[in-house]
Amino acid sequence: MRSIELMPLQDLETASEKMLLREELLDKIENISAGSVLACSIAGYGKTTLLSQLALRTERAAVCILSDSDNDWNFFLSHLFEAVRESGPYLEMGEPENESRVLLHICQAALENRLTLIFDNCQLINDGRVCQALQYIMSVAENGFRVVMGSREIPGFAARFILEERCKLLRRDDLALSASEVGEIVKMYFNEDKPDVADYLYNLTGGWAAGVMFCLRSGISLLEESVNGKELIDLGLIKKYITYEILSDLPPSVVEFVKRASILDCLSADSCDTVLETNNSRECLNLLIENEIFLHKDPEEPTTYMWISI
Repeated sequence: MRSIELMPLQDLETASEKMLLREELLDKIENISAGSVLACSIAGYGKTTLLSQLALRTERAAVCILSDSDNDWNFFLSHLFEAVRESGPYLEMGEPENESRVLLHICQAALENRLTLIFDNCQLINDGRVCQALQYIMSVAENGFRVVMGSREIPGFAARFILEERCKLLRRDDLALSASEVGEIVKMYFNEDKPDVADYLYNLTGGWAAGVMFCLRSGISLLEESVNGKELIDLGLIKKYITYEILSDLPPSVVEFVKRASILDCLSADSCDTVLETNNSRECLNLLIENEIFLHKDPEEPTTYMWISI
């Protein structure tokens, strides 16, 4: 099988996270025998880890880690063709007669062998021809193979399939670690149950996997002091991760809004416009809400939003 690209948290001590098998999520995906699934969230919710686990426990899986280079039509075709050809010794993939038949050749092989095609980093694809090819693959998959994708935002080529309920969508709340999963990670990290630490981390991060791992990396003593009421002091790495992996994907006006609005406990369009002396709060909030970026509804006021604790 083609090797999986290292996850974005590759420089952290994430052995405990890698050991946590996301069985419930994997079962949801594997219960779909034909068609497409999209795991969509901002960085750090474990999309790549989930796709890696899926590939490792799926007998016939071809993995295609997309990059900006895949917006070149010929590069994309070659990349996908090689991923399918390398997906297993059972599969014989001769060279197609010409370029126009490559995509047909790939889909035919996927149908005949009931492959699972895995695409990560789908948010990077914007070339019209490549988008049409991915739409075609999603359409053909409904006849007998599976397409599983990871993306930081809903890619344009998948929008119609989601609206027509032809693509299973796993969003932030689906991908977030449950309280019990955080407990399992904490247990593996400390080699013993620490329910207070697990509860603290879950409430602090809302199940954001990157946040959990960054906090654990802060050290056992610091973390235990935080549980006892002292402030967690090593937040620098979290801030850098948010800056480079999440805010970098947003328009500059929204980044500026996030920085200024971070001082507010509750956010609504009108209150933000008044306090921040701006007139684009509704637009910025809508983008953050649509992409599920660190906001959740105020349980007492449905038109007001709050930042997650971290």
